[in-house]
Amino acid sequence: MKFIFFNLCNSFSFLIVLICASATIQGQSKYHYPDSIAFNFDESFNGVGQLAEKLTQSLDDQKDQARVFFTWVADNIKYDFQKLNNPSPKTSFTVNSQENLQSKIAERRALKIDNTLKKKKGICQDYSELFQALCKSVGIECVIIEGSSRDFRRPFSNAQRNRHAWNAVKIDEQWHLVDATWGAGHSANFEKRFSKQFAPAYFFTPPEHFILNHFPNEAKWQLLRSTKDISEFPKQPLIQYAYEPYRIVNYSITSDQSGNRAKQINLQFTEVPPAFQITNRKQKIINFNQRVEGNNVIFTLPSSAKDIMVFGGRSAQSRMDLLARFDLL
Repeated sequence: MKFIFFNLCNSFSFLIVLICASATIQGQSKYHYPDSIAFNFDESFNGVGQLAEKLTQSLDDQKDQARVFFTWVADNIKYDFQKLNNPSPKTSFTVNSQENLQSKIAERRALKIDNTLKKKKGICQDYSELFQALCKSVGIECVIIEGSSRDFRRPFSNAQRNRHAWNAVKIDEQWHLVDATWGAGHSANFEKRFSKQFAPAYFFTPPEHFILNHFPNEAKWQLLRSTKDISEFPKQPLIQYAYEPYRIVNYSITSDQSGNRAKQINLQFTEVPPAFQITNRKQKIINFNQRVEGNNVIFTLPSSAKDIMVFGGRSAQSRMDLLARFDLL
């Protein structure tokens, strides 16, 4: 399995103090039952409302209901690269009131959702609209969030090039972030082929992780106590927190306490890779020392290290997967 990919739709400053995303990715095993419903669902249905009803007929908890929708959408909707690269021309219509306008918008959105269900494919806006419609069908408050995204293969350049859409759901008076598009898989061969790979980590992702590769147009949807500016977005680390086996659940950057000005990166894994390699962006090898403490790996790097790419794999002789990228000053 190779993690050097970029997702769909469309210099991190080194400080002496600890800089970290303290939250860990929430465990997903508790969603085994709703996941099994979604993966094994083979009933016929007529429209989004009936689909929502059938998927949730044995689920009472709203978190389980949202999860079964996320998993079903991720498992059944394929990313439509033809639509991405050849978008339909914008259409216009005449209205005589605000009420009529909202009615027309709702009508067109319903037609789009039906089309997504019929063709079983779409782009990020289609994924998020379908997920929202399913949630609303059972009374779950859900919004569509528009913004920008970034990943290993497509770093952030501008909001226009990196456009993306995802969702947030409100359950028990708390908002949670969801990206069914990235939950479905990723793109390969520079937006020419869809690689299906379920990524449950994009369901209820902690905001501290989500902000690393999702930047909403409205700051309130960062769901952070202290919001970030768009200028900070491309300077953050990129962390492989979605795919097993070498999924990163936490990270931190600290100074070496020995006084030699070396830099330290701590990565916490679900499973520690047996072998590592660190390079700069020009793929020049960077020497490092490592210390393993349980599922934590502490890398000590020379003070001259700046742009850091961390690879991991089964052995130094096997193909390594890109796991993290840091810009250090």
